[in-house]
Amino acid sequence: MCEFNDFMGVYQAHYAQVDGLWKYFQAVTMAVVGWVIVNDKLLQSRLKLIAFLLGYLIFCVGNYSALRVGQGQLLMLEKVVNENSSSVKGFSELKALSVDEISIFYGGVVLAVVVGVSLLARLKKTLVE
Repeated sequence: MCEFNDFMGVYQAHYAQVDGLWKYFQAVTMAVVGWVIVNDKLLQSRLKLIAFLLGYLIFCVGNYSALRVGQGQLLMLEKVVNENSSSVKGFSELKALSVDEISIFYGGVVLAVVVGVSLLARLKKTLVE
């Protein structure tokens, strides 16, 4: 029982770290969307918009790399916890998302933000002209 509690503690601590990476991604993504909505000057210059989106994409690559590694480690810890849970009453099983599942979601959000910002820039430019 002590081993299970130790493994579960490590799993929960690692889960919190991975969750922190998702929170950074969420905060930066919301800031990008909010900044684009309120900042007309950013949308008037194609070069500024490209630089802004490039900065966002660079953040996303770094964040995703850390998230991918973290999720892979979380899956390994999940296996250890589940293997040591047979003697624990009322515990069914941990089931974390696969690295592929988070990759698809992450990529979809990044794509939606980049496309959405680009379309918003075009729309605002069309309305100004």
